[in-house]
Amino acid sequence: MVSNPPIPVPFTIPQAGYVTLVIEDSEGMRIRNLVSETYFPAGRNIAWWDGTDDLGRDIDAAKHGLYSIPARFVEPGEYTARGIWRKDVKAFYEFSVYA
Repeated sequence: MVSNPPIPVPFTIPQAGYVTLVIEDSEGMRIRNLVSETYFPAGRNIAWWDGTDDLGRDIDAAKHGLYSIPARFVEPGEYTARGIWRKDVKAFYEFSVYA
């Protein structure tokens, strides 16, 4: 049996906040949504990728009661992680002084 260890995806953020990371192939096609709106502390962090893609998955699996979704490994090649980061949003109510 061949073991597929997870692949580290290191990234650094200047302040603690929410991170979204995607994996793209060499042609820029998104193949995996790695993390979405996940809180990480400031500094160097690592997200782990299992080497599988999101393509061809049944997005309604939970509606069918199917919670064991089979994984399909990506072909060997060159992949890029791309992401965005944001600070926590502090919502507050503002109103006009006039009626």
